[in-house]
Amino acid sequence: MIKYYNCCVRIIYFYMAFLFSFNAFADIYHTLARRVVVFPIQAESQFNEEAMEAWWKIRETLTEGKRFLVASKDFLERKDVFQARDKLSPADAIILGELLDSQLIITGQIKNKTLTLNVYESERGQLVWSQSSQMHRSLPLKDQIKKNSVELTSLLIAEIPYHGFVIKDELIGQSVYKKEGKVLVHLSVSTVSNVSVGDEVQLIKLFSRNLKPLFQGGAHIEIFAVGKILEIQNGIATAELLRITNLKEIQESTLVRFPTELRRIKEIYALKDSIKRRINPDYFSPEMTDINKEAQETQPLITAFAFLLNIATILLIAF
Repeated sequence: MIKYYNCCVRIIYFYMAFLFSFNAFADIYHTLARRVVVFPIQAESQFNEEAMEAWWKIRETLTEGKRFLVASKDFLERKDVFQARDKLSPADAIILGELLDSQLIITGQIKNKTLTLNVYESERGQLVWSQSSQMHRSLPLKDQIKKNSVELTSLLIAEIPYHGFVIKDELIGQSVYKKEGKVLVHLSVSTVSNVSVGDEVQLIKLFSRNLKPLFQGGAHIEIFAVGKILEIQNGIATAELLRITNLKEIQESTLVRFPTELRRIKEIYALKDSIKRRINPDYFSPEMTDINKEAQETQPLITAFAFLLNIATILLIAF
């Protein structure tokens, strides 16, 4: 009951903010979205089997390479919400997000030989992505549903403006640390991405200033740190930071983008003019400086952690 009450309070707050201020959506910062719920696709009864197969393929595509953590069928059934849904109101998206502890909610519908997928972020209930795929009228609809669902899901992945996120070093317990004169950070990367040693890394802030879907032209990106990949293995990359505004801005789950991966995605979907039109220009933070200057200011703290780590290592060896 308390959880439901909190949801209602949040819903009322966001709607009142929207009604009384045209700047309600100005500079709204968005965080990492990794936990996803996919609801069954709404379709006519004769296509129920194909729609369920498409649901499985959507989940499979999202989880490939550890991109997302997707709720299981068993989990949705235990929560008594496993049912086909089409469009959601902001209130529904917020409540479902709270109930299912999800950050993105995906719904779909097949109508008039058109498959549509809708994606909502659950914090504010905002639609962040929506795309339709027109199926060929001269071919059996049953033979196209699964294929089109995979294509739409791949297009969704291509339009998400980040490719990884910062994680803490397991030994040091910090997101940023210094080793052999280099300021390093660990990143979680999809194992199916083409990121490799030497590639540039961009740590970004993602925000919106309007009601456009976030992943379709509504996102603004500020690059506040730049580095390069030194090592990558099993979806975990180590990067050296070269330029940054402020080391304290780097936290666990900070969004990460790879220009090489971005170019690869653009090439794959080169014929999708809609994507080209929706790519907004990035801007580098004007306060970004060489990492050495920033590291000097935090050197005492980093040195202290290194000193304690060395003592711990010596004690472990001794005993």
